[in-house]
Amino acid sequence: MAEEVFAEELPWLKWLPAEARSECVTELLDHLLAGAETGLLVPFARVLREWMSTAEIYRNAGQCSGVHAGGEGPRGSALWGASVPER
Repeated sequence: MAEEVFAEELPWLKWLPAEARSECVTELLDHLLAGAETGLLVPFARVLREWMSTAEIYRNAGQCSGVHAGGEGPRGSALWGASVPER
């Protein structure tokens, strides 16, 4: 249910693969609840922006070199392929 509610407000969620979408919603909800309890919403805003950027990368995957849906990426989602060098 939370995923459906978030999807209505965050249309870019559809660009994430199903597994990453579920992870995103869980993480956003955790930070939102913590922020509601503490009054500190900066962590929620930061994670929201990170996931939005991740979704944009998926959307543009065909235009980005080295990006495919089979590797590990930021925030634990499948994003970067093995061909991308470590920094």
